[in-house]
Amino acid sequence: MKTMRRFLPVALSALFLVTLVAGCGDQGESSTDGEGGNTYEITMTSFDNASTVACQLGTKFADLVSEKSDGRIQINFHTDATLGNETEQYDLIKSGEIQICYFADSFGSQIASGYDPTIIPFLFTSIEDVEAVFDSPLGEAIENAAYENGNVRLLGLSRRSPRLLTASKEITSPEELEGLKLRVPEIQAWVTVWNSMGANCTVVSWSETYSALQTGVVDGQENPIDNIYANKIYEVNKYIMQTEHLQSVNHWCVNADFWDANGPCGSGDSDLLFPGSC
Repeated sequence: MKTMRRFLPVALSALFLVTLVAGCGDQGESSTDGEGGNTYEITMTSFDNASTVACQLGTKFADLVSEKSDGRIQINFHTDATLGNETEQYDLIKSGEIQICYFADSFGSQIASGYDPTIIPFLFTSIEDVEAVFDSPLGEAIENAAYENGNVRLLGLSRRSPRLLTASKEITSPEELEGLKLRVPEIQAWVTVWNSMGANCTVVSWSETYSALQTGVVDGQENPIDNIYANKIYEVNKYIMQTEHLQSVNHWCVNADFWDANGPCGSGDSDLLFPGSC
């Protein structure tokens, strides 16, 4: 875990290289081409809009994998929750129906529940403080919990923009949250914090948030700025408040069975591809 902050680009590059050498076992789809080389299809998913920063990162990764493997390894990247919302994607990666995906703050509330303090609003004031958690013994405990409880390996982290509050009215003080119907995801810590400040939280899936704001089911929501823009929240919420109440990261994960069968630990190239990770 000491290299977690720089681990993501190394891990993602190494994953396909090791898969190329070791083979995909029983995970994903594989075949042999006419020249004796193996070809693989790997499924990667995102619940986010394709134009968000995280999805652009995923698309770039899939393109690089195809390029550097001469097309023999194809990552089929499904965005816009076409294979399900964040909770449903957790079920898919846990069972191995998909091999790679990333989770935002639900990682700490569902996959590593009880271990991850970085999901608590207003607790951390900088992204460096969040990254320090994952570079600590607590970060190792979070990673182990994800493996033992969620059947996923944490490949690494990518930064997200801080979460901001949007609403149908301007909020200039905590007192003005009183009675605000606020959309939140299914994360109990968030419900508890916002309700304690006077808001009335309603759990709404992200894919239904625009409609909920449009019809008045909720008055406001909170998200990183690129999600707000990509999903046109500005059309249904006039005001945006720079609360930066949560400094968060995306957690890039791989199905543990797929990882254990094809990952770097135990492969002949592990020291080269994953220095210090095994």
